[in-house]
Amino acid sequence: MQLVLPYPVAFSLCMTATCTTTVASATFLLWDMALTLDTEVARVWMARKTLGTTLFFLNRYIPPILCKNYELSSTILDLVSIAIIECVLVMRTHALYQNKLILRLLASLCISSIAIMLTCFLIVFKNETFIPASTIGFRGCLSGCTSSLCQPLLIAFWIPFFCFETLVFVLTVWKSYKSCLCYSASCWSPYWV
Repeated sequence: MQLVLPYPVAFSLCMTATCTTTVASATFLLWDMALTLDTEVARVWMARKTLGTTLFFLNRYIPPILCKNYELSSTILDLVSIAIIECVLVMRTHALYQNKLILRLLASLCISSIAIMLTCFLIVFKNETFIPASTIGFRGCLSGCTSSLCQPLLIAFWIPFFCFETLVFVLTVWKSYKSCLCYSASCWSPYWV
C-alpha cells in the first residue's frame, strides 16, 4: 500500500529536505576548505601569482561568498566555476601536448560551450516564475518554469560541457597511452606525440 500525502504536506517536506541539504552541502564545503587550508597556503598562496593560481582562488572562494538571490547567483556562479574549470583543463591539456592547434580548438570549444550554456540559462531564467516562499512559512523564493522549452533547455545546458569534458578526457587518455608505449619502448620524451 502506497502512502499518498496531501500536496501541501509533501511540498513542505520537500522544502525542508532542500533546506537541510543546502546546509549540509555548505557545511561540507567549509569543512573541506578548513581541512586543506594548510596545504593550500603552502602550495598556492605562497606560489608565484599566475593565471592558474588566480583561477584556483576564484573557483575556491567566490561560491561561498555570493548567495543573495539563490536561483540567479547559484546558476551564475555555476557558470563561472564551469568556465574556470574549462580554462584550467585547456591549460592542462595544452601543457600535455604543447600544440597550438589543440590549444585553439580547445579554447574555441570552451568559449562556445560557455556561450551555449549562458544562452540556455538566460532563456530558462526569462521563463521562470518566482513566488515568495514566505507564503508557506519558508524563506527565499520558489521558482518554476512556465515554458515547454525549459526542460529541453535544461538538458541542452549540460551537453556542451559534457562534450568538452569528453574531448579533454580522450586527449588525456591518448597522451597517457602514447607515453606508456614510448616508456615501454625505452624512448623518453615528455612532449612525444
